Amino acid sequence: MLQVAEAFDKAKDLHKGQYRKGGDIPYWTHLRDVAALVKNHGGSLEQIVAGLFHDAIEDQNVTQSWIAQTAGDEVARMVSECSKGKIKDWDKRFEDYIQRLAACSVDTRLVVLADKVANLTDIKKDFDIIGDKLWSRFTKGPNTLRIQYTKYAEVFDSWGRLPNQWEKLRETYKIILKDLLEV
Repeated sequence: MLQVAEAFDKAKDLHKGQYRKGGDIPYWTHLRDVAALVKNHGGSLEQIVAGLFHDAIEDQNVTQSWIAQTAGDEVARMVSECSKGKIKDWDKRFEDYIQRLAACSVDTRLVVLADKVANLTDIKKDFDIIGDKLWSRFTKGPNTLRIQYTKYAEVFDSWGRLPNQWEKLRETYKIILKDLLEV
C-alpha cells in the first residue's frame, strides 16, 4: 500500500500547474485539505490516499487502472466512485454523478464528504473576501452552484446513519451550506 507522503507527492505531480478556481493557489492544497479532513474524521489509510487522488480521473489523464497499480484496488474503486466522469454535457454529468454518489460504497462516503466540505469551505472563505465577484469563477453561476450543493446535501442525508466522526463532517457541511445559501 502506498504511504500518505508518497501518495501526496504523486498527487501533487499529477496536478502540477493546476490551480484553484480564480486564483494562484496550487490545486494540490485542495487534495491536502481533503486528505486531512478524511484523516481527522477517522479515515483509513486507503481513504486518506483516495482523498489525495479523488480528482485524478476527472481532472487528469489518469485511469482507474493506473490508480489501482499505483495505490491499490480499494483506493482505485473509491476514486472512481468519487469521480464525476467525462460526460461532456454538464447537466447529464451532474445527474449521473448524483446517482452514483447516492449508491457509492460506505467507505467512499467519507472521501466525498471531505471533498465537498473542503470545496464549500474554500467557496465561503473566498466569498467572505471578495463577495459576489466570486461567482464569476463558476461557469453556471451562484444559483446553479447552490442547487448543486443542496443536492449533495440531499444525497448525504439519503445515506442514513454514518459513523460518529463522519456525522460531524456531514453536519459541518450543512452549516457551511446554510451560511452560503443565506448570502
